Amino acid sequence: LIAPPTMARLDTMFDFVNSFEFSQDSTKILIADNSNSAKLFDIATGNIILIFVGHSDNVTMASFSPDGKQVVTTSLDGTVRLWDSALAKETTRFNDLDYAKFSPNGRYLVGWNEEGGGEVYFVHLDDLIRQAKYRVTRELSCSERLQYLHESINCSQ
Repeated sequence: LIAPPTMARLDTMFDFVNSFEFSQDSTKILIADNSNSAKLFDIATGNIILIFVGHSDNVTMASFSPDGKQVVTTSLDGTVRLWDSALAKETTRFNDLDYAKFSPNGRYLVGWNEEGGGEVYFVHLDDLIRQAKYRVTRELSCSERLQYLHESINCSQ
């Protein structure tokens, strides 16, 4: 049997690839390697589109959120980071975690460390605010409602 022709050749300057994943539209590949970064490649050209820079040790995993708008990376530096996938800009950092994965609906991120502790985090601010409303043990003042819940109310009364 003969292998089909290659579509594109990806950058070969990797010491070691730890993980790779296609984008939802199958036009890009996200690669985590031992260069302390993750890279996003265009599969048609093989060119690097974005580099997710910020970890201080090898990136062990990189993955897209289900909607493709975010990327999560894990690293031997003990951090999990969320990134804007269009800008490669870090948006959130979690310390003392070794592994992470998005829920299928993309609303949650589970983080785990090697000591056996796991936590579930809200990914979207709206979900966090909604949860906070249920955990408040007293009525919020009008100014607190404006500040934290972004309600359209008049506090001058």
